[in-house]
Amino acid sequence: MLIYTTRTGSFLYGTNTATSDIDLKHIVLPPLEVLLLGQGVKNKVKKTNHQPHTKNSADDVDEEFIPLQTLVADFLAGQSYAVELVYSALSPANVYAVTYPESGLDFRAFAAQLLVYRTKEIKAMVGYAIHQANLYSIKGGRLKALKDSIAALEAYLSQGADPEASLRQVLATDEGQRIHTLHTLNLDYVKLEKYWVNQVKQDDALVILGKTYPLSNALAHTIRILNANLKHYGERSEQAMQADAVDYKALMHAVRISQQALKLVRGQDLTFPLSADEVAHLLAIKHGNVPVREIYDELDALVSQIKQDEKTSRLSSAEDMKPLAEAWLVQALRVAYRIV
Repeated sequence: MLIYTTRTGSFLYGTNTATSDIDLKHIVLPPLEVLLLGQGVKNKVKKTNHQPHTKNSADDVDEEFIPLQTLVADFLAGQSYAVELVYSALSPANVYAVTYPESGLDFRAFAAQLLVYRTKEIKAMVGYAIHQANLYSIKGGRLKALKDSIAALEAYLSQGADPEASLRQVLATDEGQRIHTLHTLNLDYVKLEKYWVNQVKQDDALVILGKTYPLSNALAHTIRILNANLKHYGERSEQAMQADAVDYKALMHAVRISQQALKLVRGQDLTFPLSADEVAHLLAIKHGNVPVREIYDELDALVSQIKQDEKTSRLSSAEDMKPLAEAWLVQALRVAYRIV
């Protein structure tokens, strides 16, 4: 049964553009029969774009149906999506919020009561922010190293190298400095190392993105494996690589989440959409109009301030608040399921 629906993502924040897709999140009350049969509560997802590793268009819609019990647990754990959903219902300016009176549960009143049990648990949000800041930048750099490695090996083939020749034979030629140069330029991702063969002896190997390719491997075989690995990288990794391994959208989200985490640990409320100044700054980051160094400096300052304020926060810990919140939730669910 539907309890609450809202658009999330850029439409909720106010950072949406003409190319933004629509993300809908629904809060649902699972059937009592499901709980009684011990079948558990699960999130369900519906997507209009079924092409893997492709970016949604403005015509695409992603929907997620989240059980009320899951929302509460994730809110107490400081998961950003859950915190945003609760505050979205309490933001008068959120024009996308829809409640369902026929459900018998007033989600806005429920959300307001849930805020009584908020905690200073924001580690998940800070961790996600740092993850966003580095994820696609790292993937962009790894993708470039992988493509450069494939190009270097394929160049040997174009120069007449035997496809069945071992990497050791290829690298022993006069042109074999190509891989050594690649190794020097990409020390984090491309290495020449020793490895153990059957735990008996050591041999030489080319290590690319942490995977070992013995120099005894054939040139063509190695290229085939690398090309197979290449398929695991998606469109945003490609974009990050083309933009000197910087994904400004990921950095924008990192700044936004860090700003939210700082407000929360200070006991302040979140409101949606964001203020005009916040939206302008985030869009400037997304469009690449803020130097990368300034963005990372801002993130460093935000994370440092969060950690400092967390020490003096008057909010309770998640460990202390969880039993109280769960006792309240049980009573609220009894009313929702009409078993009082």
